[in-house]
Amino acid sequence: MSTYQGPLLVFVTAADGETSMFTFESLLDVDEEVGEAEDAPVTFVNNDIQRDCLLEDAFATLRISTGEWEWQLKGSDVACVSDHVGSRLQIPAANDSTTATAWVDLEVADGDGEIDEEVLIASLVIDPSGE
Repeated sequence: MSTYQGPLLVFVTAADGETSMFTFESLLDVDEEVGEAEDAPVTFVNNDIQRDCLLEDAFATLRISTGEWEWQLKGSDVACVSDHVGSRLQIPAANDSTTATAWVDLEVADGDGEIDEEVLIASLVIDPSGE
């Protein structure tokens, strides 16, 4: 598969079982970049300016899908989401056909004050080279 440019579907399932879906779009049109390798990492951002993609400490699962490739992280594998703010968190492949690597970049949200430190997925990076 050449570099995937989107959209990415992101599903966050809360501890209570409620699932929210977000669509992330590529920041870069790889086909237009001169000299850009087909297996170059691509960054995606949430294109819904009305709603942040929040990730709570008690989330059940985070699933990312291209339709062909899929990654999934269980909340039980992350002790405290806020511990990963400002860093890149790798999301494991959900099946054997997913050969690319996925990461999420987490930031503190400009919340509404209900929760002291809301954490949002600022961006996703898909690296088709699998590195």
